[in-house]
Amino acid sequence: MRRAFQKIIRLHPEDTKKLVPIPIEIPTGTEALRIKFSYSPMEVDDLELGRNLMRAKVKSYAAACEGDPNIPPAVQAFWLQLAQDVDRFLPLRNLLNFSLYDPTGRFRGRWDSPQYFGRWAEMGPDLSRGFICGGVTAGEWTLELEVHALLSKEVEAVLEVEILGADAPRWFAGEMHSHTNHSDGRASLAEVRQAVREHGLDFMVLSDHNTIAAHPDIPKENRQPLVIPGLEWTTFHGHAVAVGVREYIDWRAEKQDTLHEKTAAVHRQGGLVSIAHPFTVGDPFCTGCEWEYANVDPRDVDLVEIWSGSWQKHAIPNWRALTWWDELLNRGCRITGVGARDLHRLEQLDEPDTANTYVWAPICSEEEIIAALKRGAVQVSQGALAELGVQTKSGAVYTIGDTIPRHEQAEAELHVSVSGLEGAGELRLIGNGRVIQRVRGYSGEPVAFAVPGEISWLRVQVHRTTADETPLLITNPVYFS
Repeated sequence: MRRAFQKIIRLHPEDTKKLVPIPIEIPTGTEALRIKFSYSPMEVDDLELGRNLMRAKVKSYAAACEGDPNIPPAVQAFWLQLAQDVDRFLPLRNLLNFSLYDPTGRFRGRWDSPQYFGRWAEMGPDLSRGFICGGVTAGEWTLELEVHALLSKEVEAVLEVEILGADAPRWFAGEMHSHTNHSDGRASLAEVRQAVREHGLDFMVLSDHNTIAAHPDIPKENRQPLVIPGLEWTTFHGHAVAVGVREYIDWRAEKQDTLHEKTAAVHRQGGLVSIAHPFTVGDPFCTGCEWEYANVDPRDVDLVEIWSGSWQKHAIPNWRALTWWDELLNRGCRITGVGARDLHRLEQLDEPDTANTYVWAPICSEEEIIAALKRGAVQVSQGALAELGVQTKSGAVYTIGDTIPRHEQAEAELHVSVSGLEGAGELRLIGNGRVIQRVRGYSGEPVAFAVPGEISWLRVQVHRTTADETPLLITNPVYFS
């Protein structure tokens, strides 16, 4: 499940009595829709404006009755008295509703229940409240916003839609770096898979050191959690995970090597190259663990581990990896940041400050997970998930991993909300490697930022407010072409 569409509309009193059509593309395979509508302020906070409007209305109403012989004088006097006591009608309300139409223009329901504003409602074959049950056909649907009354200077309406279905894209959680007892892991692949399943992960990357000996143990059928084959080059001068390869690739290389032939061999197999724990302390503490291949072309690299293992235990290497990733992005390298536990012991899955890699894909298959990793539709998190959308003046919405045409950047807005946060943190908007905005005391509520015109990429991080500023969530960027 995933919010496929979010629209934020700012309205003003002159928009009263208008219908605002909002098109939304519904993909094939959608079984049902979830819709949430809210607007603010619902009540008009300018009480004096309300008093003046009500006095004028009551007076005009009373004047229309004046002299009517069919209306008793006492009733007419009552309405005149109301003009002096209009506070009973306050506060006045801004009034917005919406109707839903399918691609043929057929009416499918209406939402005008204030008690349900800000809550999810479902519409599908066997649902719902306010909507007409039936299939959800693919194509362009229309959510028609009904602007009945606006009295506040500005009203912000938020319309959100999630799609449900077998092929509906959603976030799949995975472990990007796993070892078994075919190298120096403590458990068999079957035991690792069972532990990964129990921790709610959808996929794992098998990455034993310099061997594919465990590949025959991968289940032939696509059972959950999905096991993506691979291996970890464990060289004298750095480690890298070859994600999605089935054939052995020789790991031996000199420090001055470009590794171009080896990375090309990974790509020929449809795999990805992921630099592992690049700033882990190397020799003699961890032999060969630090990335020392200065001659590697970053364009040959697809992924980099920006969060390896426990953040607190590896804080300095992880902060350095995050900084290096920013530098690569600023050089124009489209490299996806991932998290990895470098799983050797099953207990590592229980460490509280390790991160899952969340991948946005229609199904949890090797092909789709690898494609999403390559595209950058990824966030790294302890469990919270960001909904991130850049809305342009044309109405188009772009999200994590997307590339926005430069001409769409003017007047674009970034809208962010985060689900699953436990307690408040600090939201940071990162653009071109620097913090552009901070929201302290952030607990996940929707916020919006104007997109600066000079940046080439933009992403979001949420951190604890403790002195060590441990991250809770790091998204990959939205890019500007």
